[in-house]
Amino acid sequence: MSRYSLLFVLFTFPAFADEATDKLAKELRDYATAELAKVPGKDGKLSTALPDYLRDQLKKANQSDREAWNKVQTKADWEKFRDERIKALKESLGTWPEVPKFMQIKTTKTIKADDYHIDNLLYESRPGVWVTGNLYYPAKPRDKSPVIMIAHAHHAPKHEGELQDMGVNWAKLGCIVFVIDQLGHGERRQHGFNTAKDYPKEFRVGRQDYFFRYNLNLQLSLVGDSLMGWMAWDLMRGLDVALSYPGADKNRVALLGSVAGGGDPAAVAAALDSRFTCVVPFNFGGPQPETRYPLPEDVETSFNYSGGGSWESTRNLRDSAAKGFLPWLIVASVAPRKLIHAHEFSWDKERDPVWKRYQKIWGFYDATDNVSFTTGTGVIQGNDPNASHCNNIGPIHRKGIYTAFKKWFDIPVPEKEVKERRTREELTCWTDAAREELKPKPLHEVLGKMAELQAQARGPAIFSGTVPRAFGSPDDNYLPRKQDHPRAVLPVSCKAYSQTFPFRGIQCRLCVFKPQRVEGGPVVICHAHEGTERFVKDRSTAVATLIDSGVGVVFVEWQGSGLDRPGDGRGRATYTSSLMSTSLMTDEDLPGIRLELTRHVMSQVRQGLGNFDRDRVALWGESLAVANAADSVVGVPYDLGQLTVCEPFAATCASILDLKPKAIIARGGLVSYRSVLDSPFVHVPHDALPINVFRAGDLPDVWAHLAPKPLRLEGLVDGTNRRVSGKKLEDALKPVSEAYKKGGLVVKEEYSSDAELAKWIVEQLRK
Repeated sequence: MSRYSLLFVLFTFPAFADEATDKLAKELRDYATAELAKVPGKDGKLSTALPDYLRDQLKKANQSDREAWNKVQTKADWEKFRDERIKALKESLGTWPEVPKFMQIKTTKTIKADDYHIDNLLYESRPGVWVTGNLYYPAKPRDKSPVIMIAHAHHAPKHEGELQDMGVNWAKLGCIVFVIDQLGHGERRQHGFNTAKDYPKEFRVGRQDYFFRYNLNLQLSLVGDSLMGWMAWDLMRGLDVALSYPGADKNRVALLGSVAGGGDPAAVAAALDSRFTCVVPFNFGGPQPETRYPLPEDVETSFNYSGGGSWESTRNLRDSAAKGFLPWLIVASVAPRKLIHAHEFSWDKERDPVWKRYQKIWGFYDATDNVSFTTGTGVIQGNDPNASHCNNIGPIHRKGIYTAFKKWFDIPVPEKEVKERRTREELTCWTDAAREELKPKPLHEVLGKMAELQAQARGPAIFSGTVPRAFGSPDDNYLPRKQDHPRAVLPVSCKAYSQTFPFRGIQCRLCVFKPQRVEGGPVVICHAHEGTERFVKDRSTAVATLIDSGVGVVFVEWQGSGLDRPGDGRGRATYTSSLMSTSLMTDEDLPGIRLELTRHVMSQVRQGLGNFDRDRVALWGESLAVANAADSVVGVPYDLGQLTVCEPFAATCASILDLKPKAIIARGGLVSYRSVLDSPFVHVPHDALPINVFRAGDLPDVWAHLAPKPLRLEGLVDGTNRRVSGKKLEDALKPVSEAYKKGGLVVKEEYSSDAELAKWIVEQLRK
């Protein structure tokens, strides 16, 4: 068909094709319901392709770690091995502010007992970020008081009984003990669900601080930081506070990390700050509470040194598997300083491969006496009556600590522990007067200001025609060799086939729909996280109109999306959240993988896939998720049913590929990443958010950069998955409107009809 004939088809066909288009649309819906909705694979189970791929990456990381470790034979080998990895650890955690020359510290109350005092403290660890803490110290100052800092577990913050017991008993023995609230916990919580009265439905009050760690890390990642980085920094600045007290002995400084999530930041803080002369990181570095004992004979080669992904980001540090700073290495990096290898439950000492590594490393320094251990009893599985559960660090666990501290620091072992516990209110640091004076801000506002400063520092040069590294994508030259793979003809009246091909170790799926009477015509490449079946069914009229107008339509099914999804659910404690965390450990983040896949499809089209016109390609990314109502209450306790999350990445993907499409359609995407920082509540999936994005440019910058390329934005949402409209939408898109002064931009607050959308696409591809 000549180019003139093709233009004739494009111009005239939609005008008289209503009946035929409706028929094709029904065929597409029926096919999507009957066939595309079938889960592929044995017994119709959800795909394991992506989990298998990422699991293989972790196996390779473990293998690489073993091979590198086996080459470490001297102290010099070890220190080179260590320094490279700790440098990478620090870089992965985010940006590090200057250590303040003068730290603001405010004591809001002092509790006086006969032989010890407690100061309720506030200190500013970063500009505008205040840390709350209880500092226990002897009533009569000593010439040299050992300093003990304690990082609490995710179970309970600084007022919890075990923490008070340690503070009181060690203070009675002449120590300075500092227990702070970790970011997001206790007086530093961001969610507002403090008591059962704070929400009309019953919820687990004591777990909300823990659950909301998920939101905190998502927001911190956007500005290039991490929850682990902020927690470690707060501990390091807390040490500044403790060392400022009279008699504090800088040569005897211990950092204790409690059983569930406290050992993680304690280990990292000690690795980065040599002033901690001893670290006790419970459940971090070696076997975990879930580890089955006895360990197998081949444990040194089969042990999972890297760990695995989880929504709780302090357990799976970004780039850790890719760059080798695995948990055991972080702990071991403190050598030859003092270490207590600490376990909440029982422990298989004789076979623990990490314990053997510690013995070798401290042996390089002739300092094996600087390594000790403490352990509990029983196992976490089931209802073991011997299991030594605790909230932070229990009496049974403290026995080993007492023994080591007596040996190393000459801290007496208490003859009998006392319990002199205060109420939460007594240990509260913030007072009305302090709030009025210091005017603390919630974290999302602090991060919002950081995002704005990063954008200002970036200046006008955004992206420079390339995809930002924030999405982990490859360079623009990605153009693999064309490969032919088997096709399955689809039973619809247009030309249609499905095709799979291997990509990054798994099978990728395409569905290709072509007009009967047109070859070498234009094409729209479509993607939605919900998958081809939903896209075809929900947008059948638009797809049928495009096909009957001479436009081909190619649907891309991403790894881990649609029928390839590994599980249902898109929120905090879901399979996909764990996979995103795992991918970040391996430097294979899911947004980058999906961008790479879409680029691969575009390169295939350019090389002849489907016999389309390579110069007339449009990109259409859409969310099929229902937006939350404008008046929705977006703050819900995390153990209750949550609001709908948006699915914005398809719209983002269509916008940032920048591979010379004729037009871009982005529907249901985020209006900006900045909007995710407008609230402590985040209703965006983990795998839809990039890292350190504001230094590269926000989405309005991306869209402005596309001018004058035809761009259609519809149904944009904010970080709580609510439609953005009116003045708020106008203000958010001001850079886009400025760039498109000469036309080419369409903005709709809601989705337009299939017919209107298809007409616009045809018009752009006709030009």
